[in-house]
Amino acid sequence: MESRVKYKIAWIIALILLTIMSSTFLFMPFTAELTTLTYKLPVIIVSCIFWLSLVGGVTIFLITAIIRKKKEPLIEEKIGFIRVYSSPILAYIDTTFIMAVIWIIVNIISKYTDSYVMYINIFILMLSFNLHCLFSSNLYRYIFG
Repeated sequence: MESRVKYKIAWIIALILLTIMSSTFLFMPFTAELTTLTYKLPVIIVSCIFWLSLVGGVTIFLITAIIRKKKEPLIEEKIGFIRVYSSPILAYIDTTFIMAVIWIIVNIISKYTDSYVMYINIFILMLSFNLHCLFSSNLYRYIFG
């Protein structure tokens, strides 16, 4: 039981880090406005947050999933990423992802890409993709299943 708590904490940390990574897209247009030839600090900060949270979230998740699989394998483990619409929460996440893809395609076709709406769309797309990966994983099934 104690190991499940450790796995759960690592999964939640990965969730937080990947959510932070997705959120950096919301700050990108503001940092671009603040940046000049000599003043690049806002872009550097947002870039560092993006990369540190991406690498940290993925690394924590993968290491935890590999350790869990070696120590406590599940019966009939399948690749979690492939599971689509396999639970009520995944149905919402996958629908959000599909809607974000459609929204991006419509924005690109209509040439409505220089608006802040595009950054919101990229945020939703990235967040829903990350959530799909986390909530469809075998690690999630082991912890919460």
